[in-house]
Amino acid sequence: SNLQLARQQTYLAVDGDVNGYWGRRRIFISRRRGTPSKPQQLFIDISQIQKIYLVLVEVRQDRCCSRRGQGMKVYAGKKLCGHINFVTNQDTYPINCEGTKARVITLVNNREYLEVAE
Repeated sequence: SNLQLARQQTYLAVDGDVNGYWGRRRIFISRRRGTPSKPQQLFIDISQIQKIYLVLVEVRQDRCCSRRGQGMKVYAGKKLCGHINFVTNQDTYPINCEGTKARVITLVNNREYLEVAE
C-alpha cells in the first residue's frame, strides 16, 4: 500500500546508513518537489522532549542531485535552527539548535525534492 511505502521511505532518513548514493536505495526522497505554498516536510519524532544541540543532516551525494539540499530548513519543535548552504563535495551539514527543547525535528524544503540520507 502507499501508506506502507511511505513508512518505509521515511525510515530511510533515520536508519543509521549515511550512504547518500541513490544506487543503494538507502535515501529518503519525497514524492514531489517542494514549493513555497506546498513545502516538502519530514517530521522526526524522538519520543520525548530533549535538549537538541546539533542536528547532522546527510544529503544525497550523487553528482546530479547533491544541490537539492540547498536551503533545506531544520527545526527543533517550532524553532528554526538553521538551513543548509550547499558546498560542493560536502555531504554532512551540522545545524546548531542551541539546546532547544523539543520532541520533533522537522526538515523542510520548499524549493526541491526533500532528499535525506540520514
